[in-house]
Amino acid sequence: MNPDRKEFTCGWDWYGATIETDPDSLVARLAGATLSTPEMTKVGRWDALWKLHRGDDVICTVAYTEDRPEEPYFESKSHSPELVPMVREWHPEHRVARADARLDLYDDLWWDVIEAEMKLYCEAKNVRMDPVGPHFQPHKGGRTWNAGKTASWQRCVTLYEKGCELRLPTRSPIRLEAKVRPPSKLKAHYATLTPQEVLLDNAFVRYLLPRIGIDLGDAVMATVEKNRSDLDKLMDVFARQYLATFKLLAER
Repeated sequence: MNPDRKEFTCGWDWYGATIETDPDSLVARLAGATLSTPEMTKVGRWDALWKLHRGDDVICTVAYTEDRPEEPYFESKSHSPELVPMVREWHPEHRVARADARLDLYDDLWWDVIEAEMKLYCEAKNVRMDPVGPHFQPHKGGRTWNAGKTASWQRCVTLYEKGCELRLPTRSPIRLEAKVRPPSKLKAHYATLTPQEVLLDNAFVRYLLPRIGIDLGDAVMATVEKNRSDLDKLMDVFARQYLATFKLLAER
């Protein structure tokens, strides 16, 4: 059985950038545009760090050090599909420190297909392919593979079962993620790239896509993933435990 090629999305999964602007103004503008509430703290090396809250979510952070207050660092993870277009419109001159681009495929069958291709590629290119900690246990959050050198600025490409991480009743979306920490000379360049272009910067992704018949030009842009309520999670557990039984009863 072949996986479904009709439904897949592409977008940002993590975006961090240095922006030359007044940090108070940036926080106020983000808060107004996203209807979020800023909370200021001091964390680690940062002399000031704002967390922007919307409901139960921290949608992004803005931080700076006292020696360089005019260059705050903006970072967003799961809400980056919403916030990155704003930052790019307001401050096109920003410099990217980290950009993770994701391809989500909505069929559980994709795991076996991409895992097999990743193993072939890594063996042929003598590239490391490592399982990631406890997540490589199907009953504890799904499986995860890293391929490539984590110390490289283009870092590794990660394959994991995002549906398990989100506690969905399916293992999909199967997520393929390219992680980039550009060197100084390329930070401004990466501020102009789309998620599709960041994915295609990765050698494994370029190898993989034609082999599995996926064209990123056909991808739907990803949206923000919603946090799931306790009731949603309870219904997922119910579905995992009893769906197969209900199917058998319906076939009788």
